[in-house]
Amino acid sequence: MSIARLHRLITSHRVASSRLLAALSKKQRKEIDITFSYVWGYVQTDLPGPSMVDALYISYAIELDILVVTDDQDMTALAHVFEAKVMPTLELLKIMLDCGHSDIKTIDELVDYWRHIGDRPAKNYFSVPSLEN
Repeated sequence: MSIARLHRLITSHRVASSRLLAALSKKQRKEIDITFSYVWGYVQTDLPGPSMVDALYISYAIELDILVVTDDQDMTALAHVFEAKVMPTLELLKIMLDCGHSDIKTIDELVDYWRHIGDRPAKNYFSVPSLEN
């Protein structure tokens, strides 16, 4: 899959990313592409697990100095290798709760949905005991 196709994939699936992509200069895109080649090369040789899209998101985070919110353990490990900023979803939800951008009912509904689809964050991400079960 080409970098251009990955750019289109992100644009079509992520509203925030599409806005970000539209604001990038050619120089920034080139820097992201170069970083992606290093990150993806590392995944292929030393850290199997993260996808190409994971590697691309990490490349964006590195070059644009932005935070990636993910609960994917492979993606988190890759972010740590390249010193990209990463935060688990529950930390973001806690910040949103503390700032009044969300409420506990909405967060509980999200956690219930995660339980329903069987896709909860790994145990080590749970910092709120009531959300663990």
